[in-house]
Amino acid sequence: MGIRILILIGLVLVLSGGCKLVVQVPKGGSVISQSGAHNCAEGKTCRIEIVDLFFEDTFTAKPAAGYAFKHWKKKERGFCANNTAPCQLSSAPLGINDLLLALLESDEVFYLQPVFVSTAGGGGGGAAGKQNSSVCFNRSILTPGNTFTVRYKSTDKTSGATTDSTITQTNVGQRSFKGTPATLARSTISIKSENAVTRADNYFVAEIAKKRSINLGGTAETFINGVLSATAETVFDPGQLTRYDLAAGQSFTQTNKVRTKTSAGGFNFNDTQTLKVTTTYVGTVTVTVPAGSYRACEYTETTTAMIQGFPFNSSRRYWYGVGIGLQIKEESQDHTTVLVAGSIDGKKI
Repeated sequence: MGIRILILIGLVLVLSGGCKLVVQVPKGGSVISQSGAHNCAEGKTCRIEIVDLFFEDTFTAKPAAGYAFKHWKKKERGFCANNTAPCQLSSAPLGINDLLLALLESDEVFYLQPVFVSTAGGGGGGAAGKQNSSVCFNRSILTPGNTFTVRYKSTDKTSGATTDSTITQTNVGQRSFKGTPATLARSTISIKSENAVTRADNYFVAEIAKKRSINLGGTAETFINGVLSATAETVFDPGQLTRYDLAAGQSFTQTNKVRTKTSAGGFNFNDTQTLKVTTTYVGTVTVTVPAGSYRACEYTETTTAMIQGFPFNSSRRYWYGVGIGLQIKEESQDHTTVLVAGSIDGKKI
């Protein structure tokens, strides 16, 4: 009998005890699940029975008017403690996802609880607005001849290590990528602490009238201490879509094949993955980062990547500046990234 079969039998025996996930929702909002099967309203306590090895869902805290979502509450046997991204729970494959591993090995009750804070009186960043995401569309950053520079600071949530990166991008003009007419965006990405510089050519199609852009892919070269260390080519099929035409609460899902060719250390690698991405536009909120306070469009995103036949899941929450169109902040399960400084065509954002 193989090891995988032994593990499967062991987990089935564990699950026969009847594990429970309890979602506790205080005043100030609700918790919605991506599947729609486990939505929990304001002031309610919802109990979810985990009865097999195929449980998988992503939970998003949705603040009510006059409230903002702060983070998932840290408590005994609580999931996603202090995280601000959607909480993704999955038992596939065979329970190796750390978030549900404890649940699969215990007959105790586990918890998921959001923390909502009142924004009355101007505190806490303001209530989520219902403006269409078009308020964050900035056609200038998609226009040939435009240049912007942004500096970000990323913090690893586990180690606390920080990384500072500076990105300068210029839209060179019309080119062709894999036979498709597109705009060429040429970027330089510098990470000073690692003495690393990446020079990238990315190709996108701007649909100005629809307030959308489509990322086709591109090429990149990375230099360490001035020496070429790696090259890469990425192709999205179909192109990866970004939409600035969503109503508050609206979602869309896209499936893309991502083909990559990488050369590093004398070795060449080819890889193809299938990504299923669901993006939800929450609304407009106020976000404060080192660069300042910005009114921003808040999005949540969940991604399932099929790798060698197994699904691997990730989620993040991110914010684009109103009238800016660039990312102000990002939260994932393992890191936080914030804008430190930025400019568009020399004008501070």
